[in-house]
Amino acid sequence: MKKIWVIASLLLTFNVMAADGDLTKLLPGKQVLIDVANHEVVALLIYTNNPDTGLLPLVTIEKSWSGFECSHKATILRRANHNFKSFEIQIDWSPGADLSGCIVNVSFPGMKDSRAELYMNY
Repeated sequence: MKKIWVIASLLLTFNVMAADGDLTKLLPGKQVLIDVANHEVVALLIYTNNPDTGLLPLVTIEKSWSGFECSHKATILRRANHNFKSFEIQIDWSPGADLSGCIVNVSFPGMKDSRAELYMNY
Protein backbone atom coordinates (compact mmCIF):
# COMPACT_ATOMS: atom_id res chain seq x y z
CA MET A 1 0.00 0.00 0.00
CA LYS A 2 2.86 2.37 0.80
CA LYS A 3 4.37 1.78 -2.64
CA ILE A 4 1.10 2.70 -4.33
CA TRP A 5 0.83 5.86 -2.21
CA VAL A 6 4.42 6.89 -3.03
CA ILE A 7 3.92 6.28 -6.76
CA ALA A 8 0.63 8.21 -6.74
CA SER A 9 2.31 11.08 -4.91
CA LEU A 10 5.10 11.19 -7.45
CA LEU A 11 2.67 11.24 -10.35
CA LEU A 12 0.56 14.03 -8.85
CA THR A 13 3.40 16.29 -7.75
CA PHE A 14 6.30 18.10 -9.28
CA ASN A 15 9.39 19.76 -7.94
CA VAL A 16 10.66 23.08 -9.30
CA MET A 17 14.06 24.22 -8.12
CA ALA A 18 14.90 27.90 -7.87
CA ALA A 19 17.84 29.34 -9.77
CA ASP A 20 20.25 29.12 -6.84
CA GLY A 21 19.50 25.42 -6.29
CA ASP A 22 18.95 25.62 -2.53
CA LEU A 23 15.35 26.85 -2.62
CA THR A 24 12.30 24.90 -3.72
CA LYS A 25 9.72 27.13 -5.39
CA LEU A 26 6.11 26.71 -4.29
CA LEU A 27 3.35 27.43 -6.80
CA PRO A 28 -0.20 28.36 -5.75
CA GLY A 29 -2.50 25.34 -5.62
CA LYS A 30 0.34 22.87 -6.27
CA GLN A 31 2.27 20.35 -4.18
CA VAL A 32 5.99 19.62 -4.33
CA LEU A 33 7.81 16.52 -3.14
CA ILE A 34 11.22 17.09 -1.51
CA ASP A 35 13.81 14.49 -0.55
CA VAL A 36 15.50 16.04 2.49
CA ALA A 37 18.79 14.17 2.01
CA ASN A 38 21.75 16.58 2.12
CA HIS A 39 19.61 19.43 3.50
CA GLU A 40 19.98 20.48 7.13
CA VAL A 41 17.16 22.99 6.65
CA VAL A 42 14.65 22.86 3.81
CA ALA A 43 14.10 26.28 2.22
CA LEU A 44 10.85 26.97 0.37
CA LEU A 45 10.33 30.01 -1.86
CA ILE A 46 6.92 31.58 -2.40
CA TYR A 47 5.98 34.60 -4.50
CA THR A 48 2.88 36.54 -3.48
CA ASN A 49 0.85 38.94 -5.56
CA ASN A 50 0.16 41.27 -2.64
CA PRO A 51 2.77 43.95 -1.90
CA ASP A 52 1.30 44.70 1.57
CA THR A 53 4.34 44.52 3.85
CA GLY A 54 2.27 43.56 6.89
CA LEU A 55 1.14 40.21 5.50
CA LEU A 56 3.17 37.03 5.97
CA PRO A 57 2.50 33.52 4.67
CA LEU A 58 0.87 31.20 7.20
CA VAL A 59 2.90 27.99 7.58
CA THR A 60 1.25 24.90 9.05
CA ILE A 61 2.73 21.45 9.64
CA GLU A 62 -0.25 19.30 8.70
CA LYS A 63 1.05 15.86 9.63
CA SER A 64 4.15 13.74 9.99
CA TRP A 65 4.67 9.98 10.02
CA SER A 66 7.13 7.20 10.93
CA GLY A 67 9.06 9.29 13.45
CA PHE A 68 9.88 12.15 11.07
CA GLU A 69 9.54 15.55 12.74
CA CYS A 70 9.53 18.99 11.17
CA SER A 71 8.94 22.51 12.42
CA HIS A 72 8.69 25.99 10.95
CA LYS A 73 11.99 27.72 11.72
CA ALA A 74 11.61 31.15 10.05
CA THR A 75 9.91 33.21 7.35
CA ILE A 76 12.24 35.70 5.66
CA LEU A 77 11.21 38.46 3.27
CA ARG A 78 13.58 38.15 0.30
CA ARG A 79 12.24 40.76 -2.13
CA ALA A 80 9.42 43.26 -2.27
CA ASN A 81 8.25 45.77 -4.85
CA HIS A 82 4.94 47.34 -5.87
CA ASN A 83 3.76 44.15 -7.65
CA PHE A 84 4.87 41.22 -5.50
CA LYS A 85 6.81 39.93 -2.51
CA SER A 86 8.88 36.79 -2.18
CA PHE A 87 9.45 34.89 1.03
CA GLU A 88 11.86 32.16 2.07
CA ILE A 89 10.26 29.70 4.47
CA GLN A 90 12.73 27.59 6.45
CA ILE A 91 11.71 24.18 7.77
CA ASP A 92 13.79 22.22 10.32
CA TRP A 93 13.46 18.47 10.28
CA SER A 94 14.72 15.38 12.11
CA PRO A 95 14.85 11.93 10.54
CA GLY A 96 12.55 9.03 11.11
CA ALA A 97 12.26 5.59 9.57
CA ASP A 98 12.66 4.88 5.85
CA LEU A 99 9.94 6.66 3.82
CA SER A 100 9.09 8.90 6.78
CA GLY A 101 8.05 12.48 6.19
CA CYS A 102 5.77 15.43 6.86
CA ILE A 103 3.45 17.75 4.97
CA VAL A 104 3.87 21.53 5.16
CA ASN A 105 0.99 23.76 4.06
CA VAL A 106 1.64 27.40 3.10
CA SER A 107 -1.24 29.82 2.70
CA PHE A 108 -1.43 33.50 1.81
CA PRO A 109 -4.54 35.72 1.47
CA GLY A 110 -5.88 35.80 -2.09
CA MET A 111 -3.84 32.77 -3.24
CA LYS A 112 -4.49 29.03 -3.32
CA ASP A 113 -2.60 27.05 -0.67
CA SER A 114 0.72 25.44 -1.58
CA ARG A 115 1.99 22.20 -0.05
CA ALA A 116 5.39 20.62 0.35
CA GLU A 117 5.82 16.99 1.28
CA LEU A 118 9.22 16.41 2.87
CA TYR A 119 10.40 12.82 2.98
CA MET A 120 13.43 10.73 3.81
CA ASN A 121 14.35 7.86 1.52
CA TYR A 122 17.34 5.85 2.73
